[in-house]
Amino acid sequence: MINEYIKKIVFVLLLALLSYIIILVFPTLYLIFTKVLGIALPFIIAFILAFILNPLVSKIQTKVKSRKLSILIVISLIVIILGSFLLYTIPKVKYQLDEFKQMLPEIIEYIKRIISDFSAYFQNIFGSTKVIDEISLEEKLYSFFKSILNFGSNFAKNIIYIISMILIIPVLTIYFLTL
Repeated sequence: MINEYIKKIVFVLLLALLSYIIILVFPTLYLIFTKVLGIALPFIIAFILAFILNPLVSKIQTKVKSRKLSILIVISLIVIILGSFLLYTIPKVKYQLDEFKQMLPEIIEYIKRIISDFSAYFQNIFGSTKVIDEISLEEKLYSFFKSILNFGSNFAKNIIYIISMILIIPVLTIYFLTL
């Protein structure tokens, strides 16, 4: 039984490695692969989840004598655990991002001061002219930190895709577990 699972895992890993090598060899296939992956991703995730959860479902099935009931128990437990985790972490992440936004000017000034000190030290050692342009440095720092903060807005823009994934993956997982 374990040997069969190991064979399946090795097969999936080799298939993933082969796909990666093909993409490296044929870069034009990358665009096609990303489109196909976008469509197939819920199926892949659901298959992996079903593969991982199958032993647990089988173990519960021996106690409750019904595969459908054991699948319902396992999926319910996962939804409860995941929901509790998200309810706990999302407010904390939002709070941390808000604090980061407020501290952003101080962080940029601190980084500028460190780079300026390094630049002065570099000038003293090598006797060269100004190494770093502070105006372009400030613009680059602001754009870098704003790109980090834009992650949240990009997340919000893709919320429909995320919600559809959240709904489709459990349904497909249940389907794969009933096979």
